[in-house]
Amino acid sequence: MRDNVKKFVQTFSKAFDVPGPIYEFGSLQVEGQIGYADLRPFFSGKQYTGCDFRMGPGVDGDPTARGFYWGVLFLMALPFAVAGSIGGWLVYRYWRAHGIHWRDLWIGRLAWTHKENTP
Repeated sequence: MRDNVKKFVQTFSKAFDVPGPIYEFGSLQVEGQIGYADLRPFFSGKQYTGCDFRMGPGVDGDPTARGFYWGVLFLMALPFAVAGSIGGWLVYRYWRAHGIHWRDLWIGRLAWTHKENTP
């Protein structure tokens, strides 16, 4: 944590009576910052929850922190799912327009497409 950020939070917490609960996003205290990067003392007496992408020092294991973690994972996967769906649809439309069937391609030979007892 940078000194100016810690000083800003300290000044802000003294100047304003912030209602709880307080959520700190990015609260993981990395090696060399454990204890120093803790902002909880500035908000003593209030419900304080630390959330981050991964668990560790400074991160609470409550449902909000876990929900934030899983929410970020889903948001990271969403562009790949959308791009894959659109790309698959475009390939399907191209193959259909040109009369190509997936069984005629090399990928079609990988799939089991015949019954076992076919003569």
